[in-house]
Amino acid sequence: MVDFAACTPKIKRTAGSSFLPELTVLGKGTYQPRKPQRQGVRHNGEFWRIGYLSMGRAEWYGAERMYPLATGWLFVVPPGAEFSGIDHVIDRCETFWIGIDGQRLDKLLPGSEALFKRLAKLDQHAFPGDHDLTPYFARLDDEVRLQDRSRESQIRAALSYILAETVRLGEAAPPLAVTSRERKLANTVKSGIPLVDKAAKRIAKDLSQIPYIETVAMELGVTRVHLHRLFKQHVGISPMAYIQQLRLDRARELLLKGDHVSDISLAVGFATTGELRRLFKQALGCQPEQWLLSQARMWPGSGEKQAAKKPAAKKPAAKKPAAKKPAAKKKTAAKKK
Repeated sequence: MVDFAACTPKIKRTAGSSFLPELTVLGKGTYQPRKPQRQGVRHNGEFWRIGYLSMGRAEWYGAERMYPLATGWLFVVPPGAEFSGIDHVIDRCETFWIGIDGQRLDKLLPGSEALFKRLAKLDQHAFPGDHDLTPYFARLDDEVRLQDRSRESQIRAALSYILAETVRLGEAAPPLAVTSRERKLANTVKSGIPLVDKAAKRIAKDLSQIPYIETVAMELGVTRVHLHRLFKQHVGISPMAYIQQLRLDRARELLLKGDHVSDISLAVGFATTGELRRLFKQALGCQPEQWLLSQARMWPGSGEKQAAKKPAAKKPAAKKPAAKKPAAKKKTAAKKK
């Protein structure tokens, strides 16, 4: 049941054990560095997949977006969701995967159903851990291989702990940055309706000079109301909501590059920084600076360009003249003699 073969040739696979029916998938994989390579998109079965990156850095596509991963990150695939393998391996990676049947687990571990309901409410499906979970995933891998029924309760305890920590960390995780590759994918609306696709392309062409919705509708020969209805029907959001999402994604990308908030406001079509701050507050619940600090803690290196702008510490230039003074005293003493 483990389907990692398409991702990398260096995979150790373990099928779910018969004495643990709630554990549908269990695997461990190793990935060597490689350039971005989109894996085939698959649909998850009727169970939850939880992955853990115990080592390395990579990018992973899951639940309709691209996620940057680093050592200690968890990534989750809900039942029936789309996902693929590790798309871009930056540093050599080691991953663990488990698949959990929520209904079966709840019969054996009462209370786990509530955890799965909380897991289903998460807005993002990859987030950093605050401590090493490798021993728990490795214990599952080792114990299931042995299939020792006397240790069944210990295995379920490890499984329950992984699930509880995944929920806790996912709920506490701040919003992630949007990668440039993901932004390009998100900006390309492919609804199958030519008029809607043309409208989306026209809106995303230049965020610093976003046209009015009425102007776009006029260019396409329809009314504003008709365009709004088509957009809502085939894209799922209104044209204005689409514009705000484009602005937010671009603003987050520029923040990570080190641009100032006032410059970013103009780049995404806002006349003042107040409008950008309101957008961040409404969408993410924080100010741009707070969001940037959260990214630095989650993804080390994301704030490097911001840090580089800080003035460097001045070199102690006073040491050189201090070293010459004793030599001057010796010369004057020599002259007196």
